[in-house]
Amino acid sequence: MCVDAPGRDDNGVTGRARLAPPGDPLGQRSLPCSHGQGAERTERTGGRALTAGVCTDSGAQLPGDLAARLGIGVVPLTVRVAEQEFLEGEDLEADALYEMLAADDGDVEIVPPSPGQCAVAYEQLAAAGCESIIAVHSSVGGCNSLNAARLAARAAPVPVRIVDCGSLSFGVGCCAWAVADALQAGASVDDAVSLAESLGRRVGHVFCHGLPDGAPGFVVATGFAPDAVDIGPASSTEHAVALMADHVSSYAPPRRVGIGAAGPQAVPVADALATRLAASADPPELVRYRIGAGVARRLRPDTVGCFIVPA
Repeated sequence: MCVDAPGRDDNGVTGRARLAPPGDPLGQRSLPCSHGQGAERTERTGGRALTAGVCTDSGAQLPGDLAARLGIGVVPLTVRVAEQEFLEGEDLEADALYEMLAADDGDVEIVPPSPGQCAVAYEQLAAAGCESIIAVHSSVGGCNSLNAARLAARAAPVPVRIVDCGSLSFGVGCCAWAVADALQAGASVDDAVSLAESLGRRVGHVFCHGLPDGAPGFVVATGFAPDAVDIGPASSTEHAVALMADHVSSYAPPRRVGIGAAGPQAVPVADALATRLAASADPPELVRYRIGAGVARRLRPDTVGCFIVPA
């Protein structure tokens, strides 16, 4: 994504290096970029407008159509199975990932993007006209892309601002989404970075999953393991959905809500939650996503996650 944005663009680190991602020896994967679309505000810095791009990794769980609409570049995580490599969101979808994990005999490895993959993304955004890039990632979780992003930033042809938003999974996606919206609305690069840094700490999360050994019922909790706080047990899908919906409603509107399903067995519960929230008296803005490789090993495949972006 590239949009005209006011503000300083001299705080990034520049340099040069070039590596291609797995399966793309020429490094020619395309990333979207848009210039000043819509009714955004354009201000001038030093006599000219600054065009800013946004990039994240596939651990942010942004659905492909949403990332394309926002113009956000997404660098894929890699799933290695024996001697094969799959790029998340490009040649590996969620159902296939959970099939691999279910059959895992120790040869499935989930790998964050390399510096070379990030460098290719930054070069493509720069080639599309971006004069500055905001890269939104997180140090939380087991598939940290921050180090690769920092190394790639040294090699980028334009300044890159690295943001550790401190969230997880689609919470990172929410921060990247907010940055893209802010830039489109005319925010400066500095203000967009500050927004991402503060928003990550405010994004709420509620989730549910089944009980061990196939026992009937669900666990419903907020936060993230191992520090999650139980809301209470639920005896049925309807009960679990009601508890999660009540938690979402505890946030003052307007709200932006992402509902994610891990394996295919979680999709009906996610569907029920989306239906209930859409029918509420004050429905939030809803987006659906699948819980992917960045956190898949931490979760039961029947997990449903719900991220809430507060007003």
